[in-house]
Amino acid sequence: MKTFLFNPFAKYSERILLIFGLIVTITGGYIAYFYNAAFDGAIDLHFVAEIGAFQTAVFLLIDIVTIVLLLFLAGKIINRKTRFVDILSTALIARIPLYVLPFFNAGNYLFNLTSGMATKLLEGKPDAIIGPDMIFILLFAMCTMAFVVWFFALLWNGFKIATNAKGIQPVVMFILAVLLAEIISKSILLNLYP
Repeated sequence: MKTFLFNPFAKYSERILLIFGLIVTITGGYIAYFYNAAFDGAIDLHFVAEIGAFQTAVFLLIDIVTIVLLLFLAGKIINRKTRFVDILSTALIARIPLYVLPFFNAGNYLFNLTSGMATKLLEGKPDAIIGPDMIFILLFAMCTMAFVVWFFALLWNGFKIATNAKGIQPVVMFILAVLLAEIISKSILLNLYP
């Protein structure tokens, strides 16, 4: 079970992973659209009042393309035999935990809650924020941290297998690639959707 959850790359072929990753990405895009979740960066998520299907698809496409290209470039530096399909399937599978988070915004609850809290704080009324709302925010924050850790565990394990990584250089290259993917994807999306 541990291998299935954290390192499916060691057990399943790249073809199975790629097909499953594509199916989950399409499903995840629909979930993001339905729950008004904007994946507006390679490792970024915000809830919005409303999001269109096309915008959701553009967000996911840019997020995935940037992280795949940068991890593939890093992989080629580490090991010239790194295959694009392995990095692509890694990026698709790693995003699975992130697609659970939009469910927290059912009925735009989390968006409305955080918008209302921000307004109350700006008005100088922090005591107007009630207990159950804070408990929900804390629950969401804890789940987000757990799912982001899971995302990174999957991404690293897939990258490590795809590149046959050994030593410290792959770790540094991985971190740099992910950070650059976040910066580049965020910049592109801010220019497309200011």
